[in-house]
Amino acid sequence: MARKLLQNLRDSLDRLNCLKVVVAFFLVAFGQPAWSDLLSMVSAAIGYALFWSAILPLQRRFWVTFGWFAAVQAVQIGWISATEYMGLGILFVYAFLILSIGLQFAWMTSFIRLPLSWMQTLGVAGFWVLMEWMRLIPLTGFPWNPAGFALAGNSYSIQFAALLGVYGLSFWVIWVNLLGLKALLEPTNKKRWAAWASFALFPYAFGFVHQTVWQSRLDSKNTSSVALVQTGLKPEEKEYSRSEPSAYIAPIAQWGMILDDLDKTGERSFDLIVLPEGVVPFNAARAYYSLEAVETIWKHRYGESGLNDFPPLEEPFAKEVAPGIWRVTNAFWAQSLSNRYQAELIAGFSCSEQSGVYNSAFYFSPGQTTISRYDKQILVPVGEYIPLGNFSIVKQFVTSQYEMGEPFKPGNEVKIFSGKRPIGVSICSEETYSHLVREIRRAGAEMFVNITNDVWFPETRLPWHHFTHGKIRAAENGVSLLRSCNMGVTGAVDCFGRNIQLFSEQASGALPIHLPSGSIPTLYTMWGDWAIFLSSGLFVLVLLIRKKKLP
Repeated sequence: MARKLLQNLRDSLDRLNCLKVVVAFFLVAFGQPAWSDLLSMVSAAIGYALFWSAILPLQRRFWVTFGWFAAVQAVQIGWISATEYMGLGILFVYAFLILSIGLQFAWMTSFIRLPLSWMQTLGVAGFWVLMEWMRLIPLTGFPWNPAGFALAGNSYSIQFAALLGVYGLSFWVIWVNLLGLKALLEPTNKKRWAAWASFALFPYAFGFVHQTVWQSRLDSKNTSSVALVQTGLKPEEKEYSRSEPSAYIAPIAQWGMILDDLDKTGERSFDLIVLPEGVVPFNAARAYYSLEAVETIWKHRYGESGLNDFPPLEEPFAKEVAPGIWRVTNAFWAQSLSNRYQAELIAGFSCSEQSGVYNSAFYFSPGQTTISRYDKQILVPVGEYIPLGNFSIVKQFVTSQYEMGEPFKPGNEVKIFSGKRPIGVSICSEETYSHLVREIRRAGAEMFVNITNDVWFPETRLPWHHFTHGKIRAAENGVSLLRSCNMGVTGAVDCFGRNIQLFSEQASGALPIHLPSGSIPTLYTMWGDWAIFLSSGLFVLVLLIRKKKLP
């Protein structure tokens, strides 16, 4: 009888541990703002701890841990597996990422030893931060999926990024879960539960105080009138494709759609208009459109006096292709819109120069003929440049597989557009690099603008995953953020990373917003990632020294 009871107890414990592993998987895998704000809070506090408490007794826990976290990553970065536009080759990238990040987590877990000391919890959390930092090294890096995302789903806890950035959030998530593990291993120890609860709640308490103190110092009455345009075009609609020629919308018609969307707002003027990355085909200065056709469109909409909106017929706005026959450029359209609405205007176009082709953001100011430009610095492998492109076999393969044109050249500096408020621009995935956006802030930006296009991974969580990065960048630096997407999450976020107004990720139109002015200083802007990286390195060093001294 006693043996049977013991066997039943063992079976129950096995089932309990299996249940913990499954519950922990759902908490962590879906515990991100792109999926669930509530699960994010629970995951940040105890999701990982539940898993560790179940698998620590196992002798071969390394491979169990590897498989579990690879499965977690398969959910969290599942958007990468979309093959409609990226082709089957993207699945190899997807597999490599989930397996390599799974190995990182299993390696970190192998440092957990019982009994779990406070120094060990700090060292293991620091080790994970260094693992996330290592992902930034290959090619242009992979900053997309830090563990700290779990603290970005709440308007208070995201404020913690103002101290140590997103990697500080990652440190805190892992550290608090290790404290939760200590409590789970001794469920009757009230002191351990109290310590875990105190540190788990600290980011929320800090965020509440942080918001309350700084909100009272901001001028909520001073706002900027902004129009964010989302074109909502699929690649085959925006760019001519031999496989789907009937889907192509002529560029002049695409501009007509943008004019329609701005007209529908009912506003006659804005402080700022933002158009997305690569808003229409062709580079900014290519003389493609018939001036006569553009004049007809403009007079039909705005009357004869509307022609006064046009900039002078000179480069980069226009070119005389034959005596008396003029063709105008995308820059002509953008400058005309700037003049029409008396608004500063930011738009994404490619830019061709002798040095190469750039993915750029252009800044237009009403009544001016001088155009400022920012060139994207961090390019996407394959999409914007060819890794190992010096090898002809690699270049030919990538070009043939993805119908890639001339690769982009990277820019080499941040740019502040000095209008009514100093504006710093990031293009597409640059928003995911905290160090770059911090550099923009330190250069003097009082407003962030991101122009992007998330259409390449349709029907996935990518737009919301990308949007979370933008919210964290705003909170890290205390600066409001505007996002204009071809497809994605177009909208505005205040200097605390809180949503002001959002546009559907699939819709097209222009979103009018009154953006509160003001920014706040943050410690993260002051010291960047080095504070958390150096602290993590120190904790790991102490952990390794102590481990070496153990018999």
